[in-house]
Amino acid sequence: MKKTSIAILISSIIVLLTSGFLFANSNDLFTTTAEIEFSTHSHKSINLKLNAEQDVQFIKERDEQIKQEEEEKRLAEEKRKEAERRKEEERVRLEEEKRQEEQEQQKAKQESQQNNEDQKQKETQSQEPKENKSDSPDNSSYPGVTSFEKEVVKYTNQARKDAGLPELKLDHELSRVAWFKSKDMQTLDYFAHQSPTYGSPFEMMTEFGLHYTYAGENIAYGYPTAKRLVQGWMDSPPHRENILNENFTHIGVGHVPNGHYATQMFRAK
Repeated sequence: MKKTSIAILISSIIVLLTSGFLFANSNDLFTTTAEIEFSTHSHKSINLKLNAEQDVQFIKERDEQIKQEEEEKRLAEEKRKEAERRKEEERVRLEEEKRQEEQEQQKAKQESQQNNEDQKQKETQSQEPKENKSDSPDNSSYPGVTSFEKEVVKYTNQARKDAGLPELKLDHELSRVAWFKSKDMQTLDYFAHQSPTYGSPFEMMTEFGLHYTYAGENIAYGYPTAKRLVQGWMDSPPHRENILNENFTHIGVGHVPNGHYATQMFRAK
């Protein structure tokens, strides 16, 4: 009996001890679990903080990228506008040059038409009968070949030389005829190849007793120098053709200072 009681007592003590151990371990378990939960919460907070900082950095970088893109667009737009401005300035400049060129061409055309009308008017007037006729050729009134007329011959031969043609010989008899033609135009106030006094240049040469196989005539007025006179003829195709005619061998020049009437006659003997 006594042994049985002792055994029961010992069993009770073991059960109590075991229960206390388990309880103690359960507290430790709770404590451990709480610690684990607290540790996990702290880790999540740190991760949230890191993610927020990364978001802020991303937003800043994105803002900078947007600003840079906007600046690039602004610069590109300014460059485009500058190119358009320069293009417009070039267009305006070209239009102005074209307008000025057209004005100059129109002015030259009008001057040419006016000159042609003036010449036609003088030629028409030369066809009308004149009450006052020139006197018959008088050798005493002929001054002979002047220095002005010799310069005309010089510049004429220079033009022929430049064209690869032989020089013309100064013909004093032909110069006398040319002078009377210039004097006739100055006296009767006309400007034409057809003289109301002597007829055509060819008739006039014949009347003065000159023979020719080829002949031609250039006339002008208003040129104060020999060089400008020859240049004026060279600028006119029909007169230039006479100067550079390879058939001619002799030249005569007649110049009247009053009004600067000038006649250039050519012939081939």
